[in-house]
Order: sequence, then structure tokens, then C-alpha cells
Amino acid sequence: MGISYKTDDDGCVWATDDETDCVGYGPNKAEALKELKRELEHEHRQSKLNAEASDHELLAASEPRPSDQRDEIGCLPLLCDPARDAIIVNAFMVFPNDETKRAQFIAVLEASELLGNRTDGPSVEINAFTLAAILEAPSSTKLQHDVNERVKRGVIAGDVLSSLYLMDRFNLAKPSLNKAIYAVRQYAIAGAKFGDGTDVNVSQTLIQKYWRENAPVAHLWAAFRLNNDYPFTLHNALSAESLPEFLAVSRGICDFACTHKPSHSRAPTLAQDSVWTIPDEIQARHLNSERIPDKLLNILKTYRADG
Repeated sequence: MGISYKTDDDGCVWATDDETDCVGYGPNKAEALKELKRELEHEHRQSKLNAEASDHELLAASEPRPSDQRDEIGCLPLLCDPARDAIIVNAFMVFPNDETKRAQFIAVLEASELLGNRTDGPSVEINAFTLAAILEAPSSTKLQHDVNERVKRGVIAGDVLSSLYLMDRFNLAKPSLNKAIYAVRQYAIAGAKFGDGTDVNVSQTLIQKYWRENAPVAHLWAAFRLNNDYPFTLHNALSAESLPEFLAVSRGICDFACTHKPSHSRAPTLAQDSVWTIPDEIQARHLNSERIPDKLLNILKTYRADG
């Protein structure tokens, strides 16, 4: 389990205020860059308000948007650029509910990519908005710790939804979210480990918590996890090379989750307006295999509705 993110030999992967020379600026420019960031943020907020509101409902620049209008969930904002879209998808998976942290993470990943690809000298050109986001990002150690923890939580949510998906695809008796959560708990009891070697030591309560936190991107995590047992790519599932297949499988799982209604419920597993959806032009792909998920099947034989 887990995701590996690109690092750079120079040690300047996560640029802090003291390391801004890694992107072509000296540390003595810190105050000027902070002022630039404030100006850019003001212009960016105003342009978003102008684009999103009609003439009769514009908010004053100093008036904050209502909390229910922040980071509204919708379609993933992909750019038809596999390399950049892979970064965007990564960031949404790790920070599905925090627009600020997501922007910072995207900026750090893009800067890391630029540093890794430079060929002519120590300097690179960097977008002003990217630079502003990097200045606000936490330290390398804090960001890496936060990302690692959120990846583990996302993996748990992905295992829940992928278990439910497999129950349905293989016509296992009465697929339900409770059964999927039970299966993930049994994997943990049996000694499952994350990609970094740590134990998947999660209680049922924690599994439910991680599911709720990551529900908006659970279909993405489920596709990532399914690639282990039912591979749809030979590459890293979240690489630019694999992105078309990854998004197609994610779309299929999302379609399933937004339409599947357990026998005891009138509501689907996930509401369409509560998930980060895949663009319509990407066709859904569904699992078509005769290979039964034996481990899941054996676990479900021990399930009791009151357990």
C-alpha cells in the first residue's frame, strides 16, 4: 500500500522560504515575494468572484464567501495535459476537502517536476501563482508527514469501495457498505501492511471515519487499489502514462457507487453531487474478469449482520 512521489537529488523538493533560490530566487527576496503573493491572491480572489457571480450578486472584495461556497465539489479540473493532470489527480486524492492545501501540494509537485527536468543550469522559470502557493506551503518534513498520513487514510477508503465493487461485480450475496467495512477490518486483523511497512492497525470506527473523509475521492482510491489484484496498467497507476486507463476505471467505479443502492437503503452508496467526478468525455471501464476474489469471499463467509 502507499504512493511514491518524485524526489529530486538536490534536496530542494519542498521549497521553503529559506530555499527559494532552488527555483531561481535568492533568500533575500523573501519579503518581496510575500508581497507579490498577497497581491496575486487578491487579484485571484477578485477574478474568481467576477467569474462565478452574476452582475447583481457580486460580493465586495473584502466580504468573505459563505462557508458553503468554498471548494464546491464538482468535476475534476483536468487540463488535457497528462503530466500536469497526474499531479492534479494526486493532489485531489490526498486533499479532497482542502482547497488551500491542495493548491500548495500541486505547486510543490510542479516545482519538483521542473527541478527534476531542468537541463541547462540551476535556474528554472516558475509560474507566479505556483511560487505564491509554495511560499505558503508548510515545511518539507511537515508536508511529507501530512501526505503520508492522508495517503494511508485514502487507501483505507479505497479498500472499502473496491470491496463493495467486487461484491457487486461477482454477484456476492447482498453487497453492502457494512460488509465492505467489515472486510477491511478483517484485513487489518490478519496483519495487512501499508506500503511503508507499517501495520494497517485500524478499528471499525477509524475505517468509518476515513471512509467519510475520503468519500469524495473514494472511486479514485478504489481504482488505485484494484490495480494491484486486477491490473489495468503495467505502470504506476497514478503516472502520466497510466492516467487515461486510471481515469476510465475510476469513472466506472464512480458510476457504480453513485447508482448502487443496498437492499436496505433508498440512497446510493455515494451521492453524485458529493464526489469529484471524472470528465464526461472519458468513457467508463468496468472489471470483466472470471477470477473470483477468494480472500474477500472467505472473509464474507464469516460476516454476521450484528458483528
